[in-house]
Amino acid sequence: MLYLETPEGFVLWVGQPIAGILHPRDIEQKWTAAELEAAGLYAPAEAAPVPEGKRVTSTSVQRVEGAVRYVHALEDIPPIEPADIVLSDRQLRLGLIAAGVLPSAVRSAIEAAVTDPLEREAMLTWFDYTRDIRWDHPVTQQLMAIAGFAPEAAEAMWLGAATIEA
Repeated sequence: MLYLETPEGFVLWVGQPIAGILHPRDIEQKWTAAELEAAGLYAPAEAAPVPEGKRVTSTSVQRVEGAVRYVHALEDIPPIEPADIVLSDRQLRLGLIAAGVLPSAVRSAIEAAVTDPLEREAMLTWFDYTRDIRWDHPVTQQLMAIAGFAPEAAEAMWLGAATIEA
């Protein structure tokens, strides 16, 4: 793709006349870079790599230190919060295992910690049969505490579990 340099900046060249002259569209393949440049046309160089933690919001063509290149406008990628992630039951269990906590130990901890039989059975049923597990669900928070996770460790386990294929 060729870009035409104008007083306002670079615009995509789509065959419009340059200085009153209509050029064939295939000049990009037939002309040298120097010939194109003499006509004010440029094939921009690639943009600089996007740094870790940033994302592209737009791309433009600019002259940077004498070279015509694509330039990305960047913004910070917002941090991922546990509440943004819904885990599958498989991801939760594998995340627990990766954190050194066996799902069977979680079941045992629920059985030992929850004294009310109906509440205990409800929590075990939730643990065994919930397929889409949300961080902000009250039972999730109870479960993390019963399993012995400090809040920071629970968040780390959750974010790690999110990377496991569902």
